[in-house]
Amino acid sequence: MPFTNYREESRKINKRLFQILDEMNVKDGENNTEHVAISSTLVSANSCKQGGLVTMGVDHKRLQQLALDGSNYIAILLIVDKMEFKKQKEISDEKTV
Repeated sequence: MPFTNYREESRKINKRLFQILDEMNVKDGENNTEHVAISSTLVSANSCKQGGLVTMGVDHKRLQQLALDGSNYIAILLIVDKMEFKKQKEISDEKTV
């Protein structure tokens, strides 16, 4: 299956995508639901003809949701600059103190 490069399209919608995920995450906290889950366990990253394959680890509940109820769940892989993330988190933490 060929990989699709959504770089141009994602530049247009990224802000909205992250707003939606943030709203879902906030509602999870307010309503004690689990509509958004985060897994940062990188199992492997390998090159292939199309570019690369990334394997992430998830807990058993998320695995079941994806495998058994895949029509209602989607996995989204985000690649984030780790140092910039830490920097922004520190700035955010300072503002909330």
